[in-house]
Amino acid sequence: MSARYKGVAIILCLLLSVFVAAGLLTASTVQAQDVNVYINGVQTLFPDQLPYIDENDRTMVPVRFCSLALGASVDWDAHNSQVTITRPADGETPARQAALVINSTEMLISGESPRQMDTAAVLKNGRTMVPLRFISEFFAAQVVWNDTSRAVHVFTLGQTPEEQAAIIQAASAAGADLPRVNSAQNLQRLIDEYGNSGYSVRLESMKSARPAQEQVADSAPNQLSGANDYSGTNVQVQGVDESDIVKTDGEYLYQVKDHEVIIVKAYPASQLQVSARIPLLQHPREMYIDHNRLILIQDGTARYDYPYPVPMESSAKRIMPPVYPVNQNRTLVTVFDTSNKANPTKADEFGTPGTYLSSRKIGSSIYVITNEYVYQPFEPVYTINGQEKTKHYDQIRYFPDMQLNSYVNIAQIQMSTAGNKFDLETFLGSSGNVFCSPNNLYIAASHYHPSYYREGSMRDTESTVVYKFGLGDGVRYVNRGLVPGTVLNQFSMDEYEGHFRIATTSQQWDTIRSANAIYILNANMRQTGAIQDIAPGERIYSARFMGPRAYLVTFRQIDPLFVIDMNPTEPKILGKLKIPGFSNYLHPYGDHYLIGLGSEVEEVGKATQTTGLKLSLFDVADVNHPVEVCKTVIGTSGTRSEATNNHKAFMMYDNILAFPVTVYEGSGGYGSFAFQGAYVYNVSAQGFNLQGRITHLDQQDYLKAGDYWGGSNREIQRVVYLGGNLYTLSEGMIKANQNGTLTELNRIITD
Repeated sequence: MSARYKGVAIILCLLLSVFVAAGLLTASTVQAQDVNVYINGVQTLFPDQLPYIDENDRTMVPVRFCSLALGASVDWDAHNSQVTITRPADGETPARQAALVINSTEMLISGESPRQMDTAAVLKNGRTMVPLRFISEFFAAQVVWNDTSRAVHVFTLGQTPEEQAAIIQAASAAGADLPRVNSAQNLQRLIDEYGNSGYSVRLESMKSARPAQEQVADSAPNQLSGANDYSGTNVQVQGVDESDIVKTDGEYLYQVKDHEVIIVKAYPASQLQVSARIPLLQHPREMYIDHNRLILIQDGTARYDYPYPVPMESSAKRIMPPVYPVNQNRTLVTVFDTSNKANPTKADEFGTPGTYLSSRKIGSSIYVITNEYVYQPFEPVYTINGQEKTKHYDQIRYFPDMQLNSYVNIAQIQMSTAGNKFDLETFLGSSGNVFCSPNNLYIAASHYHPSYYREGSMRDTESTVVYKFGLGDGVRYVNRGLVPGTVLNQFSMDEYEGHFRIATTSQQWDTIRSANAIYILNANMRQTGAIQDIAPGERIYSARFMGPRAYLVTFRQIDPLFVIDMNPTEPKILGKLKIPGFSNYLHPYGDHYLIGLGSEVEEVGKATQTTGLKLSLFDVADVNHPVEVCKTVIGTSGTRSEATNNHKAFMMYDNILAFPVTVYEGSGGYGSFAFQGAYVYNVSAQGFNLQGRITHLDQQDYLKAGDYWGGSNREIQRVVYLGGNLYTLSEGMIKANQNGTLTELNRIITD
């Protein structure tokens, strides 16, 4: 054995002893990754099966992900239970191929005599696990253990000890900075290897050490003049505003419509009138208000001709390379100066490449996240007041070992009286649900991985990778974590006292059932605690994190509300309540109450069906025995509310609760259409007291509707509390009604 391999063997033995002594890796734990693996300075993540110590005290690693990271291809022969790893020729190094058979210790390397491994290759959770020694020998690698960061570093490029030390130090300091795309050729390689190489991906379309009642609260928009008591957009985290189709500053209402934005003088109600209309050429999404600025988010498109990349090995000289057209989706962020409410003027317009995903506003900074599918190499183009700028390949970072099928763009617009500043960071990866705290942004992307089970059948396993970005003067990638299962929506995620919490549902394909879990990750996105197998056979319908507690609603035929202690290292279920129906949305009320909005259900044979919209009040003061204080059911099975799946339609101000609802009544199926408008309640510890209902429809509208409501521009979308009155907004009308009596004070037609 050469001196080099003797050194590798010694390092491996030391490494194994560290692993065994620490007891860090187990076969049954997924992504409790206190030990990290880096290959040539790039972190390798294992989506659905971690390394572990086998009965022979050998460290077993998933061969696919290590091999792909080292530039090799992996093929699986289900019939013979054999995996083949092929390493292509590289310079003076010839191509090399090895075959391993499950449950065999023999390693067959082409052109060489069979070798014996000290432990057999095995199949765990559909992944072929091999001893780390195999990786080092087959790839002629050096393996170094870094005790400070508890990381394994694999080096295959002949790095000197000094270069290795520098790589280890940089990885420890930066949490493994992301590599850059650098060229069209490299991007094509990444797309080929990680974009569609056996994976399928589906997009599932924080400095917060606060008391529970402050962790989630209505935002307080910047007040200009007028009423000093008004509701803002219902947001998830205090201090982090969210865009919506309706905003108010206490005097004016701002409404996004299909083809325009209108500014309405709303306070006092006697002066209700349209002050200005801003016509739009693009499709508007949502907006923010910042003092005398209106920030509008719109959809747009642009067409560009991109040159075909010339292969690196090509020596052909071309005077004018061929081009291909690309219709690039564009998200426009337009800033209007509204100092003169009767005559708003455009101040700036920024074009972010990609389709709008989500956004947040923290102080004077707005963060806009977009996603653009990458099917062939191109450099994204963005605009600043019509001037085109290109995000070059050497400015684009990518997420190693993950699905690489989209550009994820994070734009920051910093609002200032001296001028608005625009910055853009672009990453190659994939995107999904977004959670944001005052200091960090998290993007959760769902991944579906093919895995092999008994008799060679292939099943999909689910996992969620969470990318963490630091916010402030720019957007900075921090780290990433991985958990089994997929998330329902943004409320399935939270940050509290330096820890990230996430609730997921996994589909167990081998048993055809679902399972739910909660995972807690530290600031470095490494798992510190978990509760798995919550409500087997059911799935999460709603989640809410409130300080040191979490609340989950799962459902199959009955509605368990779980109360969970979110101790970072020892989370546990404290209590649960089982009642018929389920809640799609949970909202905090007071110190120890929760409001749930969802559906009432009844059993029909072996199945269940909804029987109306259910509003519940839960008392969770006794964490071991939560109680449903009261409930009210609206309409029959066809009844629905946007607020069940869009929290921005849920208005809660002090003890006043209102939301839009479409009501069906009567027997048989969904019943018949009976009402469209807003329900208004007063809430107390004893329950709900219905103030009444507000509608924008007249008698003729109800008569024309028949048994089914097909929608119209008189359908109420939002309710706003302002200066003691309630304002309801549809696309064609705005009404002001007195709180308490619901007496109509004024109305305007806005068609």
